[in-house]
Amino acid sequence: MTPWGLRKSLPLAAALGVALLYRLPYLSNPAALNSDGAVVGLQARAILRGQWSWFLWGTNYQSSFDPAMHALAFALFGATPLTMVCGTLLAALLMIALAFVTLRRHVGDALALACCLPLIFAPHAFNHFIQMGFRQWALTAFVAAVALLDSPRRWTALFGALLLFAMVYLDVFMLQAVPALVLLAGFRAREGRWLPVLLGAACGAALLFAVRHGLPGQAPTQLRLDRLAHNLPLFAQCAGWLAGARAMIGSPPRPWSAPLPVAAVQWLGAFALAAAIVAGGLAWFRPRVPAGVRQLGLAGFVSAASAACGFLLSTWPTDIYSDRYLAPGAVAIPFALAPVAWMLGARRFALAFAPSAMALLVSGWLGCGDFVRGPLPVRTARGVAEDERVLRAQLLERGIHAAAADYWLAYRLSFLWQEDPVVANIEGWERMPEYRRAFEQEPRQALLFHPSVPQTPPWRFEQRLRARGVPVERREINGFTVLLIDNPMR
Repeated sequence: MTPWGLRKSLPLAAALGVALLYRLPYLSNPAALNSDGAVVGLQARAILRGQWSWFLWGTNYQSSFDPAMHALAFALFGATPLTMVCGTLLAALLMIALAFVTLRRHVGDALALACCLPLIFAPHAFNHFIQMGFRQWALTAFVAAVALLDSPRRWTALFGALLLFAMVYLDVFMLQAVPALVLLAGFRAREGRWLPVLLGAACGAALLFAVRHGLPGQAPTQLRLDRLAHNLPLFAQCAGWLAGARAMIGSPPRPWSAPLPVAAVQWLGAFALAAAIVAGGLAWFRPRVPAGVRQLGLAGFVSAASAACGFLLSTWPTDIYSDRYLAPGAVAIPFALAPVAWMLGARRFALAFAPSAMALLVSGWLGCGDFVRGPLPVRTARGVAEDERVLRAQLLERGIHAAAADYWLAYRLSFLWQEDPVVANIEGWERMPEYRRAFEQEPRQALLFHPSVPQTPPWRFEQRLRARGVPVERREINGFTVLLIDNPMR
């Protein structure tokens, strides 16, 4: 590589390097994934055994693309939690690289780097997908579609239009990002590049038809006006967390009591970020701003607005973790910032955006919860599965190869234990029917409980069993409560 080429690649390398360092808490604690993420890993293992499903197990709105990508990584590097985290992190870094390259074409290296800070210092709304192992590829597909539709090369619009539809197949929640991509496709058609756009739309429509009618249908997103009153206060909390106005710590997350000067920077930064996103849309009416910059700004604003409207009217949001439904809007923020960055220039934009960058950095970092202590990442017992290893050894020593636990324990333990023992859902919805069958055939049954899942206390099941006259042996193993019984059905 020539010195000029090396200098040209340094800003992108810096962006990716900082993004990687910022995600060290998740890399240091790969085993802390919950059962939703563990199901993705379990399905990836099943793919390697020849078991295929078009959708993520237990859903009809998320595709099996994430498990398929993890299956490929498992085949190369082993089916471990660290492999899952690294695979999803790779998708996140690709997303940042695509956004940077797209913006650099319009505003230069320095401003592109500044605009990408909301992705580099990622909020919890999509940063935690790295640990969960799903949905990140759908976000990356959105940014890739923007990059292709914005490219000056004539036929890239075809692939951008294809990605628009593929993105919705990956995750139905990405419907929120469709208006922005349709808008960019329309700009390409105005430039006379309508043929690839139409071809892409036709191929995409055929794909959607196949998914809808030839494969299990996806769940429709329900939007209702009567949800507005319920969702508005929750939106204020989630959007505030996403924009850095507040930081949440712990699990379940609770507001961090920031010192007054820090709180002032947080609110100033969040306000500046929101104002810049709105200005990105309004810049469409400023003819002196280059057309490409205005198009990106409008697309970014439309995506953010669509995500906000979808959140406010959807039946899905229930708690602070619903901030993840704003992710399609969050990843579009760098594009929304482009017009303001171009108008202010590097020095003034850096000064104006500094509070926002600081607020995002603090909010995203503290959102890692127990994985950070001050400015340093730390490894936790859960993050490296120390207690889980001891529990597994104790169960295998007793000849137990199938157990049962609450959903939020069951599939996580099954994945960490390489499915020996397998752990079925103790009651209710079962994503893995074969786990239930294995548990029901086990002569010596074990029911597993942990304080991290307080909604399923051991005393409730112990009382039920004793009331039925079933002898119960209770063991405490490294923080886990284990109820051992002889299978009453054998």
